Amino acid sequence: MRTLNFIILLSSLLIFNACKKDESSNKAAELQAGHSMVTLTASGATSGDFKSNDLTSLVSKSGFEINLSASSVNTSTLSTEMVMMLLPADITAGTYNLKTMPSSAVLPTFSYMKGSTGWAAAPTDNFTIVVSKATSTEIEGTFSGTLHNDSDGTDVTISKGTFAAKY
Repeated sequence: MRTLNFIILLSSLLIFNACKKDESSNKAAELQAGHSMVTLTASGATSGDFKSNDLTSLVSKSGFEINLSASSVNTSTLSTEMVMMLLPADITAGTYNLKTMPSSAVLPTFSYMKGSTGWAAAPTDNFTIVVSKATSTEIEGTFSGTLHNDSDGTDVTISKGTFAAKY
């Protein structure tokens, strides 16, 4: 009986300690200066998971904007995926829904391209960018919502979007 209790106790400890969630949210600190990281899940006109490649993912910050671009190439199909996000250079932590932004706001903008087809968030789309960290050298956050392609009338829903960059 003692052996059985010991096995149950040991199994319980392993199960509860082996599945701890990574609490680290400092993804930007892991990047080299000038690089970004983006992940997302797309559904609708196209679907799948996207994770950028560090070698082709860049960020730059000027006096006016933060230009974050991230891409990945599927080596089996040779198709390219790309995300571009423009944010105000003076952005602070907070939630930014493009649909409720003032009509005079030029930024933020967001676009996603898979192969030769692209979708973008328009001011009328329900697309949200949540900036969780914004310092003079790093930015991190999440995004989700609907993107639209005006040429073919298709939509892509983005979920589980994350971004991090180091200037």
